[in-house]
Amino acid sequence: MDDVAIPEISLATLASWLSPGNAMDTSPTANLYPATEESTSLAAIPASSLGTTPAPSEYPTTREPTHEIAIIPTSLDTARQQIADILQSGHAPFRMSYLQYLPNRLANSDCLRDCVNYFWVQWQNFLERGKHQNNEVAQPIGQILAALKGESDAATLETLASVALLERASTLFSNGINFLWFEPHLQALRLVVLARGKTNADDKLDVALTQEIRWVFTFHWATQGFRDKVNQIPFMRLINRMADTQDHHWVDENIEEFALPAMRCIASCFDAWPTWNATIRESSTDAEFIKMLYEAESRLRVHSHYLNEIARKSRTEEPTDEPVLEFQYNFSDPGIFKVFRELLTIRLILLRIINDLEQPGAKYEENLPIYREVSIQVWRMGPYVRSLGSPAAMSFMEAFQLSWNAAVNDKERCYIKDMVCFMRNMRNSWDSDQRIEDEIKDAGSLMTGQETERIKQKRGSLIFHPIY
Repeated sequence: MDDVAIPEISLATLASWLSPGNAMDTSPTANLYPATEESTSLAAIPASSLGTTPAPSEYPTTREPTHEIAIIPTSLDTARQQIADILQSGHAPFRMSYLQYLPNRLANSDCLRDCVNYFWVQWQNFLERGKHQNNEVAQPIGQILAALKGESDAATLETLASVALLERASTLFSNGINFLWFEPHLQALRLVVLARGKTNADDKLDVALTQEIRWVFTFHWATQGFRDKVNQIPFMRLINRMADTQDHHWVDENIEEFALPAMRCIASCFDAWPTWNATIRESSTDAEFIKMLYEAESRLRVHSHYLNEIARKSRTEEPTDEPVLEFQYNFSDPGIFKVFRELLTIRLILLRIINDLEQPGAKYEENLPIYREVSIQVWRMGPYVRSLGSPAAMSFMEAFQLSWNAAVNDKERCYIKDMVCFMRNMRNSWDSDQRIEDEIKDAGSLMTGQETERIKQKRGSLIFHPIY
């Protein structure tokens, strides 16, 4: 831990951010934490998770009804059932591979049980209504703050998992661009990660949490994090430390050994992504910077060609009813899908950045068809992604948003918009076709270090606190 800068954000400051009536009242985050201290009532949880009490007519006639006592599930029983429901639904959310390891840890932490309950309710709200409701958040927030202030609980895996669940609920189940107002969760995650120190490679929950949170840090810091190169060193130290157990995580996720070199290359590019965007925002790009981007894309392209050949049995081409596609991809191996998902997403980030920075000329003209080719590969995976259901399908949303500039006609653009709406479960979330298009464009711009006027206006309406 000596090589990581000590955070300037104190627990008192974090608590003020997470409490009602704080200085962030002008931002969407302020309303996440209402004044009520009521916990989520069991009435909010479907009866299927709680068991039922038999009607009097259902009791055996040889026994008095009063002799039958309905078993009321404990909070531990309920939390375990909620996780089982999510995992068995086929709709397990994005970047939450640690869910499968939580049931055995629930008995150790009231905080974790409350956060599982909160996440489950938000997941249900999202599936049923496409909406995020924050009226149940006071109890888990209070439990997390108590854990962060406690000497023994601040650095436990259960506390880390609790904060991770709240971050995922906020990010996955909020409407519109969700990159802009979740810094309190990121600060809490960072505090616990720093307090915990080195990841235990023999603990699958620790490994999964570390790698999923590593991606969360990288994504949020690339899209709304540090805005210049001054703060890159402490960020890179923290991310590099978290990378130590990446191979353990991929093995646990059933990534085939032949794909590990590609995953290492992909991970190194994702780790560098926030520094690319910081350089772009600082307007300090030059020929050497663009050359470095080309070299990174070239390495990824080599891995792409190799995977296309070796994964033919796992990724098949099949007929499709989608008019913008000649055929669709289907995957018999979920691990191979994950590899292609990561590979295509980071390639699109690089190709979009190069397109934005490259001057018109031969190289620019060479790059455009490559960008479109990668985008078409993303579109071909759309039917398979749909089969995952929402919100699991969100795992590919960034790739579809980044492919927007490759569309050459209204049919292709409508296909992208339809896929994004499906992933976000946006039945009533966005009220106009133009707004959907604007949000997709803004998301692509944020992920490549560019800021539209709409993004600047949104930033101006929020209160931001520096990551470092």
